[in-house]
Amino acid sequence: MKPFLALLALSLLAFQIPRAQQTILAAPTATGTLQNPQLDELSGLAASRRYPGLLYAHNDSGDSARVFLIKPNGETVAQIQLKGAYARDWEDMTLAGEHVYVGDIGDNLGWRDATQIYRFKEPALDPQKLNQSLEIAPETFAVRYPGGPRDAETLFAAPDGRLWILSKDKDGSSLFAARFEAGKTRTLARIGAKIRFGATNQRTTLATGGDFSPDGRKFVVTTYSQIHEWKLPAPFEVSNLANLKPTVRALPSLRQCESVCYSADGKQILVSSEGVSAPIYALTSAF
Repeated sequence: MKPFLALLALSLLAFQIPRAQQTILAAPTATGTLQNPQLDELSGLAASRRYPGLLYAHNDSGDSARVFLIKPNGETVAQIQLKGAYARDWEDMTLAGEHVYVGDIGDNLGWRDATQIYRFKEPALDPQKLNQSLEIAPETFAVRYPGGPRDAETLFAAPDGRLWILSKDKDGSSLFAARFEAGKTRTLARIGAKIRFGATNQRTTLATGGDFSPDGRKFVVTTYSQIHEWKLPAPFEVSNLANLKPTVRALPSLRQCESVCYSADGKQILVSSEGVSAPIYALTSAF
């Protein structure tokens, strides 16, 4: 075939590649800003199932043991005090089934013999009314790591009570699992190989939050500058996560992103940041 005809044939073939193979995702959309000045060090987000569109949120260390329920525009619907709980270093939260889980799992100095996970059912309240106050007595589950203390900022759960914690390590995160047992202390089981994020600096390599989609078929982890999203082989199946290839995207401009969750319908990923009046962004899920 003459060179010109060969080039023409290759060009025509390229145009016949189905467009469905090309993934083009919309740019992140700002849904609002945190309007409560008391939410100044946001470290966890979880999408309500009982009140679709609303988000549970909490601060990092230094705050009291409380959870906020907010609108996507950042208005506060309710403040929920967890009676008997202690906020040593709350780092992430998640929602599975009818339960909200809060992870007091931070351990920067590596000295905590055990860390705590609190659980409570979504409360009854008026989703249209602002600035409500509630008090709830949560269940508590304490966990230890095999081999000694670990720092972590990523907690996720399944509706049947299974829990996973992803460690925060520069040389790759380790995955640990257990089943929630109220009032008990258990040693976590380590599962799978190390999961590595990024390759440049701490802003890309450290896992700071994560979540399952409501149906468990997708999973997302955020670092300080990127989100990694996986399509899972089966609902809530993460034991082989290190060998699955995620879709990786840059985060919108955020001061320090430590909070991420799926929307109640699983179609969007919501992220925000530490800092007063931090923005809330919605990103379209890659799957």
